[in-house]
Amino acid sequence: MNQLNRKNRIVLTKLLTVAVAVVALLLASTAHAAAPGITGTAFSLVASQDYISQPDGAMIYSWGYGCSGTVAPASF
Repeated sequence: MNQLNRKNRIVLTKLLTVAVAVVALLLASTAHAAAPGITGTAFSLVASQDYISQPDGAMIYSWGYGCSGTVAPASF
């Protein structure tokens, strides 16, 4: 392969990479997350520590996270 063909192939590869990235950005939509029982854009996250019992009877130390306040249970 001569030097000109190699340079053309490198340029085309870079151009194709940029084109794929641009198409991916154009097709990407905004992601939305949802948590059951939470409405609006603001909430209070709380963390607490406790021990969790395992099926074999062992207890492990763990942290749990949730929302503070009154939150209606989700209906799935």
